[in-house]
Amino acid sequence: MTILFSKKKLSKKSIDDLYQNGYHLKTEHLTFKWKHEKGDATNSSKLIINVSKKKIKKAVDRNYIKRIIRESYRINQLIINKFVTLPNQIIIIIYNKSSMPKFDELNAEFVTLFNHIKKKLNENH
Repeated sequence: MTILFSKKKLSKKSIDDLYQNGYHLKTEHLTFKWKHEKGDATNSSKLIINVSKKKIKKAVDRNYIKRIIRESYRINQLIINKFVTLPNQIIIIIYNKSSMPKFDELNAEFVTLFNHIKKKLNENH
């Protein structure tokens, strides 16, 4: 399955709105923020992966972390697509640690995160 995300950059206003008014969950390594953006139903979701330059100094390491986060998201995307069916989602995944993660640890955290999101969405509906 392909990840259908827009390559179009987000405006600073929509990112600030997400930080102020969006939902968020935090685990040991990751913070997951998301919000449904109003607009055309034909727009695809937007994904931002953030790895702090202050915590991870080398660009090679930051890119590696982004790559394994993207792969974990792709693998577990079927889980999240079962309960998040709205288009126009803005999703920010932030890596919180200053150490290098293992793929298996991050993958397990994604499953945990998605299950928490599922519970949170079920409570809201």
